Amino acid sequence: MRFGDRLRVQWQLDPAADAAKLPPLLLQPLVENAVKHGIEPCARGGKLRISTELRNRRVIVQITNTVPEAAEGASQSTRGHGIALANVRERLRLLHDVDCDFSAGMQNGLYRVRIALPVTPSAASPSSQD
Repeated sequence: MRFGDRLRVQWQLDPAADAAKLPPLLLQPLVENAVKHGIEPCARGGKLRISTELRNRRVIVQITNTVPEAAEGASQSTRGHGIALANVRERLRLLHDVDCDFSAGMQNGLYRVRIALPVTPSAASPSSQD
């Protein structure tokens, strides 16, 4: 394994949030960014947390990761180009238009990506599971 004990992953998934309508592979570039920019450059490694939660008929998806100390105040040019974040934003906009919230940035010493999207009635109904 490339990262071994340097990469610690925590999953906190709410089964009630499974009704969310997410495009295929939407989270992959976000997790990849978390590892590339947060875990890989740090000799001691770091922690990646992926969580989902159903709250007020909205599904909240969060990806948080530790960051190297030097990166906490880094400029956009040293962090990356933001292409993955822009692509994810655009894919969410195409699927959910204005009914989806997307934010990314530092919060309490961690980098956090937060997506809040509606649970559609068709996705929440048992018949849509067929």
